[in-house]
Amino acid sequence: MNNFFFLLALIWCLIAQATTVRAQDSIRHELAVNATNLLANIFSLKNENLSSPYVLNYKLFLPKGTGFRFGGGFSYDDDDNGSVQGVRAESTSYDLRAGFEKSVKISKGLYFVPSLDFLFGGKTVESSANGFGLTTSESKIGAGPALRLVYVFKSRISLMTEVPLYYIKTSGERAEFDPVQGPSSVNFTEQSLMLNEPKVLFIGITF
Repeated sequence: MNNFFFLLALIWCLIAQATTVRAQDSIRHELAVNATNLLANIFSLKNENLSSPYVLNYKLFLPKGTGFRFGGGFSYDDDDNGSVQGVRAESTSYDLRAGFEKSVKISKGLYFVPSLDFLFGGKTVESSANGFGLTTSESKIGAGPALRLVYVFKSRISLMTEVPLYYIKTSGERAEFDPVQGPSSVNFTEQSLMLNEPKVLFIGITF
């Protein structure tokens, strides 16, 4: 929870910094949606591990090619196996991202955009079967660079892919319930370095 408030404070500071830009400077906004899974379904591609958890993105453009980018996503899945009585699995997850980036023009409409991002997220998975139960709750925080490639046409529509390299620290609790032995739990902490290939596509509109 402290990590969550830290990220909120960071976002607030970034927005406060943006408001110091002079009124006569041109400030634009961008809303983008993660279209990876949609396109994968249209073209019958395997969309496993293709996507990014950041479904919606917002960018605040600032002068000199700089800007702040924010992303977020939420997922809920309830798998109630009707064919097997008493078997159920439920999962909920959310992801938030905030970063500062700099656009470098390569050619007409094509931009290379390096970024420094900060991450926060959480996930809860609950499963039960025949009186046995397992609940895993975790939160994660991380940071790292991301390299983005953006193509803009008609000055309004953009296509973007990215290669993020994030250090992520995950901590949580794994609780089990055994109808014979009773409840038990264990805490865990994991650290990882995540490098994703450019298999994600965001479609954005600037206004």
